Formats: sequence, C-alpha cells, structure tokens
Amino acid sequence: ALEGNDSPFSFIETLKSPLASSSKPAPVDEQAPLRMGYSYFALCGDPLLDPALDPYPDGLLARLAPAGENAVWLHVELGHLAPVPWAQATHLEQRRAALRDLVARAARHGMKIFLYFNEPRSLPRASPVFKQHPDWRGVEEKDFNAVCTSAPEVRAALRDAITGLCRAVPGLGGFFTITASENLTNCWSHGQGAKCPRCQDRKPAEVIAEASATI
Repeated sequence: ALEGNDSPFSFIETLKSPLASSSKPAPVDEQAPLRMGYSYFALCGDPLLDPALDPYPDGLLARLAPAGENAVWLHVELGHLAPVPWAQATHLEQRRAALRDLVARAARHGMKIFLYFNEPRSLPRASPVFKQHPDWRGVEEKDFNAVCTSAPEVRAALRDAITGLCRAVPGLGGFFTITASENLTNCWSHGQGAKCPRCQDRKPAEVIAEASATI
C-alpha cells in the first residue's frame, strides 16, 4: 500500500535493500519440498547480460527465504548459455559468469536457482540452418519453422548443450520446460505435428515428452 507521498512501485527499492537482521540463513536443505517463486519486479530482457535488470538482489533473496521459499526461477534461452548449432552464441561466458554469481548468492540464503526453458526455439523460414540441415526443418508457423526434435541430431545437440551448461554452472537447482507455450518449439507444441514428415506418425505426447526428457 502507498503511504503519504510514496510513488508507485517504490516498494521495489524496499525489497532490494538489505535486511537489518544479521541472522545467518539456513543452508540449502536438499530434502525439503520444492517451494519456488519468481521475482516481484523481473523485467523482460537479458538480466544475465545487463546487471541493471537483476531480478534477484540480495535484499529480495533475504526476504524470500524466511517466507519459506527455497528456490527461484529465471527464464533463459539455451543459445544464450550454451552453444547450439541453430543459434549464434554471443557473450556466452559473460552470461555464465553472471549465472554462477546468482547461484552463489542464492545459496548464501539457502536457495537454489532453477532455469525455465522453451526449447528448441523456432527459426525464420529462410534460416541458413535449414539449408545446411534440411531434415531439421519442422512445422511452419508465421514464417518460422520449428527445429524438429524428432531428428536425432537435434536431440543430441540439446543434450550436449544442457550437459555443458551444468558443468559450467554446477550449482544449478534444475530446469523446467513449457513445451506448448506461445513459442513454437517442437513440432507438436502448437498441435501441428501432422504436417512434419518425421512427427506425423508419432503421438503428440510422445514427441513432447521426448523433448523434455532430452533436456
């Protein structure tokens, strides 16, 4: 609630500010049930590249932990954190270093960092990737094509990218995926898998489960 001359969203600065209490946070309890939340003031953008967008300053983590949370999540694109053959990875090490810092800061408050993926991301229809790998071209939607996860090489690239990320940032809590969101990912993510020559004879649940299991 606003008081006096408080401006809208002034609570954000309050949440960012350090707590006066000097009590030591509890260590991460690996056996505790997962109680995961999201930042009150996360903005669209690339917080691992732009420190000004930090959604989890120490002040917020220090308040979430006593409230019962033991994990928070961050939306990322895999191609920003690991090399994949259908994305141009830039500033990869800078983002990984920022993620390691966030994981370490969260751990000091007894919390884990989880990453949210929509993968693999679709590509423009004219992408040179599909010219080099025509069997990777999945279903089309609004001038974009899915990168088909029924192609074994695509799943292998996903697996290798996740493996490399876990080795580069070993303290991660884990991942979750949303495979039928607003983003076109696997060929059945928007219910059009029958238009793909590799996915048309496969059940939607099979393709979607395989994509998540690969990650």
